[in-house]
Amino acid sequence: MSKGRKRIVWVLTAVMAILIAVATSLFIGNRLKGATSNVASAETAAPASTSGDIMPASILVGSDNYHTPGVHEFTDGWDELREVDNDGNFSLAEGTKYFLKESSDVSYDRGLAFGMEGDITLCLNGLTYELPTDFEFEIGSDTVLHLCDCGDGAFIGNITVNGGTLELDGVDVQGTVTAVEGSSLKVAGNTKVGGVYLDDDVTIECGELDNDADITIEVDPDSDRGEPCVDPDSFDANNSGEDVTDYFTMSDGSNPLSYRLKVVFPAIGEGETPYEGHYGTD
Repeated sequence: MSKGRKRIVWVLTAVMAILIAVATSLFIGNRLKGATSNVASAETAAPASTSGDIMPASILVGSDNYHTPGVHEFTDGWDELREVDNDGNFSLAEGTKYFLKESSDVSYDRGLAFGMEGDITLCLNGLTYELPTDFEFEIGSDTVLHLCDCGDGAFIGNITVNGGTLELDGVDVQGTVTAVEGSSLKVAGNTKVGGVYLDDDVTIECGELDNDADITIEVDPDSDRGEPCVDPDSFDANNSGEDVTDYFTMSDGSNPLSYRLKVVFPAIGEGETPYEGHYGTD
């Protein structure tokens, strides 16, 4: 081959190599640009819901900041329950709204402790929270706990309200709730509780109750109650036309809206022992 032809072949080969390099560079650049665009779109888009369930509107009496219509989003003030204190319990901080999230690395079978007193919301989000059998869950005088469920979960364990406030909305409590003197207990939605124990001065306040609500109130035969077990005003205001026994069952078969007064009848004659009796307004 002559020198002239060799030079032509060399030039053509070099041109082809340059064209291939340019084409490859353009292809890779376009792929990177598309990936960057996708990342930017994901960052600017609204955060994806961490739950497919829609949070119901607030139906609980006197709870302006209870449930916000929408979904569980970190941008909506909700945080996944993950904080653990030094004792290995989940720690609930003041003014925080928590939700349970199905995850392989989180097990909801620890105790619940209040890192700070205040107003706290915990949504089961359709999952089950089970307290350890030896854990005493107590809501103190400076704490308001809104315990709710936007799915079909359950709270397994016993709760004592010791001067604080417990608001139950749509929660299946598989255990007991004890409200001591000076406490406040409120219920709404399809809340279910197998056994509620009320001190003499504690009356349950009602929001709008769902047809599936089922709450059993244990009656102490030695009680000195001077008020009903269920607040008539809140029940009538939010469940007009409904029968209270559709939602509440008294362990002694009485009406939960009735006043239960313990009276002592005087002795009939000298030397006779007085006896006690119970009566209600129903």
